[in-house]
Amino acid sequence: MSQFDPNAFLHAEVNEVSKKRNPLPVGEYSAILGEGKIVPWTGKKDPTKSGWRYDTPVTIEIPAEVQGAAALPATVTQTYSIMLDVSSSGGLDMAPGKNGSLRRFREALDMNREGSPFSFAATFGRAVKVQITHELYEGEVQDRIAGLAKF
Repeated sequence: MSQFDPNAFLHAEVNEVSKKRNPLPVGEYSAILGEGKIVPWTGKKDPTKSGWRYDTPVTIEIPAEVQGAAALPATVTQTYSIMLDVSSSGGLDMAPGKNGSLRRFREALDMNREGSPFSFAATFGRAVKVQITHELYEGEVQDRIAGLAKF
């Protein structure tokens, strides 16, 4: 458990400037999945739309030659999200064509095999390859995980 004290934090002074990290170069990187969670979502543009998604932290390992060239740390952690299709009974909708993002996630982990049980908890600590792309967000280039592949 952290020694974090919200009241002390509220009045703490910081002298360092907040700095933007350089974006990761576009490409494929090794990564490790962290402990994810299933969270509710509501549409920003249309609040009548809602559902569930799976968010998992992905710790991306940055090769030494990329670290030095782009002034990056050894690892960068990003969140990878999967929107979930849920059935009327409250479970995952496993009908053909449903949960395509989940299918691709499971295939990247080699966990989409007939007769083999799957759980999100079984993905924690698993190695994957991530494809990093760039996107423009509020006028700034950001890196993002475009997809996962088998390690």
